[in-house]
Amino acid sequence: MYSDSPEFILIFMPLIYLLLGIIFTIVSNVSKNNILKKMEIYTSTTNGTLTKWNHHVSTLHSGETGWYPVFEYDVNGQHYVREENISRTKRGESPVAVVIHYNPSKPHEFYSNSELYFKRSKIFMIAGIGFIAFSILTFIIIVKCI
Repeated sequence: MYSDSPEFILIFMPLIYLLLGIIFTIVSNVSKNNILKKMEIYTSTTNGTLTKWNHHVSTLHSGETGWYPVFEYDVNGQHYVREENISRTKRGESPVAVVIHYNPSKPHEFYSNSELYFKRSKIFMIAGIGFIAFSILTFIIIVKCI
């Protein structure tokens, strides 16, 4: 089998899917660990308000758009207006009362809903497992056909 033969190229297809699966799985675990660290550090809570939604167009992903919630909350007499870093595909309701979890030593660091972060982690994990399963299936099919 030569390196420029179709069979040789076909063998590498499952490896590409496997690599993508591993990358997505790693991103999932990093994302999950980050939110768990946030939950350990952001131990204080306060009542806040989701006041509006900012619309952003991505310059990195061919014009994809997202809606980012903006929250207002007060900690020790200091008023904060902060945009969350996870976008949604659709603009939600506003104003909405929410609970803000924040870092007591750096109150400008916050999150509002840990489920969104876990959801993102789960999506990456499902994609990773899907790519790995597809790589195995592709490899089996290619080996049987060669």
